[in-house]
Amino acid sequence: MDRLTLFQNALAMQTSRRKRAVELIVVEWNPLSDRPGLADAIAWNPQRDYLKIRIITIGKETHESYVNSRKMPVLEYPGKNIGIRRATSKWVLTTNPDIVFSSRLMDLLLSGTLDENTVYRTDRFDYQWRDVLSSGKLSEKAIENVMESQVFMCYAAASSYPVRSDLRRAFYRLSGFWPCSMKFKGLRKSIFRPSIIRHYYKTLWEYSDQISIAAPGDFTLATKAAFERCHGYFETIDTFTGLDLIMCHQMQAAGMRQCIFLYPCVIYHADHSRAAQQNRNPLTQLPQILSGIDSGEIAYNINAEDWGRPNDVFSEQIL
Repeated sequence: MDRLTLFQNALAMQTSRRKRAVELIVVEWNPLSDRPGLADAIAWNPQRDYLKIRIITIGKETHESYVNSRKMPVLEYPGKNIGIRRATSKWVLTTNPDIVFSSRLMDLLLSGTLDENTVYRTDRFDYQWRDVLSSGKLSEKAIENVMESQVFMCYAAASSYPVRSDLRRAFYRLSGFWPCSMKFKGLRKSIFRPSIIRHYYKTLWEYSDQISIAAPGDFTLATKAAFERCHGYFETIDTFTGLDLIMCHQMQAAGMRQCIFLYPCVIYHADHSRAAQQNRNPLTQLPQILSGIDSGEIAYNINAEDWGRPNDVFSEQIL
């Protein structure tokens, strides 16, 4: 609950400050009958003139219609598909409630300069949770400062970079030279070349044919039409791990270019227990699925036409 409270507080502040309207769809999957729903359990930010919140509730009967539902009480990607199907915006960003977008990333997202033929990705910075973040008393900049001061891992396009010491973290924060995607590789090879340093500070994105593996389930941005062209996230196999990476290959096979936002345009992820993921079946056929989509042997629009259950009517609250 604390992580969702921070997510919506930060988003309300970010949209209000930029005076740009955003629709937030929260899919509440298989809620417990003896507990209050999210609409009542969360202290929603009252200052959200530019943030429309829709809570779509998916009940137990729908949940049990999916393969593997007994092992996993929440099915992330069928939930994402239901949200995508019901989004009213031209652009759709699939993410999770333990994420906060950096200020510079929000500037880009709301700039109106995105390309419709591109799928956007970014790096993820994992940080240790601090209770003060959900207090609702911190400004947008203060929240970002607290998160950066607790970063311990950076997930980039092709690798991950641990931040093992306070001294290293302090250097990254002071210099801005965080370990991130492509431009960090160039910086490490030529640290003293002024052209590289200027490039580091001025370049906020780069296009790449190499699919980024940096937690795509936490940040994949494309037009709703692009998600529809791919028929959403894969729904029909006996697992729900690796499906975010499959979507990246689906997008590429559908003709979308990949653009990776670079630091400081990143997402911050609150570290948490992963005990609930222990019951997930490993996706042993993932390499075959990815290579099949890349070669065209498997259709990139992998689901049936009824993906995301477009004909079902679910309970919805608008806050």
